[in-house]
Amino acid sequence: NRNVIQMNHALTQMLGYTEEEVRSLTIAKMSHPLDYERDQKLFNELIEGKRTQYQLEKRYITKSGNILYGKLRVSIVKKVNGKAKELIAFVEDITEQKEIINKYESEQNLLQSLLNSIPDSIYFKDIRSKIIKVNPAMAAKHNVNQLSDLIGKTDFDMFGYDHALAAFNDEQEIISTGKALVGKEEKEDWQDGHTTWVSTTKMPLYDNDGKIIGTFGLSRDITKEIVSKQRIKESEALYRSLFENSIDGMFLMTDVVIDCNQAVCDMLKFERNELIGLSPAQFSPEFQPDGKTSKDSALEKISETLKGNPQRFNWIHTTKEGELIDTEITLKAVSIEGKDLVQAILRDVTERNRKEKIQQALFDISEYAYTASDIYSLYQKIHGVVGRLMSAKNFYIALY
Repeated sequence: NRNVIQMNHALTQMLGYTEEEVRSLTIAKMSHPLDYERDQKLFNELIEGKRTQYQLEKRYITKSGNILYGKLRVSIVKKVNGKAKELIAFVEDITEQKEIINKYESEQNLLQSLLNSIPDSIYFKDIRSKIIKVNPAMAAKHNVNQLSDLIGKTDFDMFGYDHALAAFNDEQEIISTGKALVGKEEKEDWQDGHTTWVSTTKMPLYDNDGKIIGTFGLSRDITKEIVSKQRIKESEALYRSLFENSIDGMFLMTDVVIDCNQAVCDMLKFERNELIGLSPAQFSPEFQPDGKTSKDSALEKISETLKGNPQRFNWIHTTKEGELIDTEITLKAVSIEGKDLVQAILRDVTERNRKEKIQQALFDISEYAYTASDIYSLYQKIHGVVGRLMSAKNFYIALY
């Protein structure tokens, strides 16, 4: 029935019971229920003569209800008719060691869970920069089925020589100085010719005595970000080239000018630094032909443009010398380096408008010459036509 008939003081201290309490309990009552069945099986084999001793690690329940890890060794000390009659058991308290092991295993499980779940490549290397451990993400990146397929390899086995040498030198520098490498952007040239980009952080790997025995690192794939930045940079360079070399005047603005090309400067006779920081109204007459103030009209059109509604309209500007010029303006919202701006394209239509007015005036005079009832009426109509072209309240008309 596995009753204890004799014990030493160490056992009672270990379990927290008195000797009388221990004698009144069976081993089953003092054992953790998940461990007792295994213990009982070995005990039965011992009683049946199938073995002479056994040992195992099991959990005990102390009087206070705590778990005690014990290393149990059981041997036969007396037989009757060939069967075990009395046994002796030694219980070693291994709770502290077990808790250390459990804590270590728990930390290892957490580390492994982290390695398994992180989508970035994680790797550990020895002092010669040979791989000793990797995570699944790195195995997938290198298209291998087993993590062990990468063990023992170096970057020289997987990448082009230039990148492999640079990575090796970085790792040897870390081993030599103990200084970490953080967030380095690296171009990875692969042996099959394709290229990727990563952001890499590497640190020294220490043993229990604090000695550097290698490195470990994390590399995050940033290929899409780098390619996107390169395309944006190329696009902005192309835009800048078109901006600077356009024969039409071009502004970049918010509610004031933040940049302009040389064509604008030539058109308005300002230096570039003189225009930057000015609002459109500051180089325009007070009123536009539609009767609105230049200030209100400009703000309204800029606001509509930033809402996603491109604008196209005629506008009168004033040059630095005070000359009025007719322009045709197109406004469009653009995003440059993450900023929402308005791109303005100006075309000087002063000469075109002048020619159109003269052509219309000649057409009107020709028509009046045929339709006027008398010479006095014709002169009045000609005065009206000429008045549209210039300020001339009184002048002579000579007909040849």
